[in-house]
This record gives sequence, structure tokens and C-alpha cells, in this order.
Amino acid sequence: MDIEDNRCLGGSSAKIFVKENLGKITDNYMIGHCVGRTEFGEVRKCLHKLSKAIRQVKILNVKYMNQKQRDHIVNEINMLFSIDHPNIEKIYEFYRDSKKIYIVTDFYKGLQLFDKIVEEEFFSEEDAAKIVK
Repeated sequence: MDIEDNRCLGGSSAKIFVKENLGKITDNYMIGHCVGRTEFGEVRKCLHKLSKAIRQVKILNVKYMNQKQRDHIVNEINMLFSIDHPNIEKIYEFYRDSKKIYIVTDFYKGLQLFDKIVEEEFFSEEDAAKIVK
């Protein structure tokens, strides 16, 4: 899905192709305890109310990101959404409001590729291969 309206990402010029859920995240998920922190927010365990699947949600505070960082997040979400590999977390959907973006993924423990990509200014395929091993 190509989402042209990026107001909630602070006017990001990048287009989003991941499935956006237009409701509130709490309509579909029970949000649990914090399992990690990122530069722009936190990661929480969550339970999908209908399927009872345990997943995680990355809650990113958009207000702390500059334009380049917002565009980077959008591009990386699209890239990871298009990849189907057992060693790379699956992005199911995302939600957003005026202050935050919520990215719902598989629940994993430990270091994740998405987290490293978000932290780094430049991230090569070789860097990704080291994490995926």
C-alpha cells in the first residue's frame, strides 16, 4: 500500500508500502512489558487479541527524529517488509498517531537486524550478514 499522507511521520518524503492499520493498536493488541529500548523509543511484548499470537511492537517517538531519520525508518520498514527469510523478523503491520509509530513484528529475544539498521547511519549487506548468522 502506497501511503502518501505522511503527516504523522513529520512530513516524511519517503513513501510507505507496508500495511498500515488505521485503527488504534490497542484495538487489536494487548501491550505488555518493555523488552528493549531503542534510540527513539522502546520495544514491548504484545498479544494479538484475535489470534493470541505473541508478537512485539516497536514504539518509536517521531518527535525526536529529524527528517533524514524519518525517511530512513520508512525506507527500512519497506525493505524489511519485502523480505521473507526465517532469520529476519517479519513486519506484520504498523499503526501511527501524531507522536508515535508502532511497528508490529515477530517476537524475538536478542539482537535484531532492524534495531541495528535504525541505530546506524550506514549499514552494509556485510554488516547485516554478521547479525543474521
